Amino acid sequence: MNQSIFIGRLTHEPELQMKDKADSQTYWCRFRIAVNREFSQKEETDFFNCVTFGGKARYLTSYAKKGSRVAVCGRMQSRQYERKDGTKGYAVELFVTDLQVIDYVEKEKNVELDERDYQPPIEQPPFENQPPSPDYGMLDGAGLYGRR
Repeated sequence: MNQSIFIGRLTHEPELQMKDKADSQTYWCRFRIAVNREFSQKEETDFFNCVTFGGKARYLTSYAKKGSRVAVCGRMQSRQYERKDGTKGYAVELFVTDLQVIDYVEKEKNVELDERDYQPPIEQPPFENQPPSPDYGMLDGAGLYGRR
């Protein structure tokens, strides 16, 4: 099984890239995340190269910026490439199949997110002026699995 899940911070500003095909367009974004881990009473950081495609790439570039926390899930994949000087190079990347931006940013407004600036919403009584929930016939004691 080849499945990896990481929560980390973007190390640079994500950039959306596009390639035109005969009848469509392909979007992708290569990015790098820094993931902290504890090691013998101290914290160390690992860096992972990632790539995502399509709507996930557009989502990432729209709502994240350098330093934003993201959760990524995908498969590790190695590839071989040729450098400009003709030598072979190897890369291991996380091909992201699912991602979630934890620190949302509206790029047009340049909103800086900081946990110290967080203000909790105004307290409201829960379920005030809400219609009663339907019981769907489950209040007769039978529950989901019949009577006990």
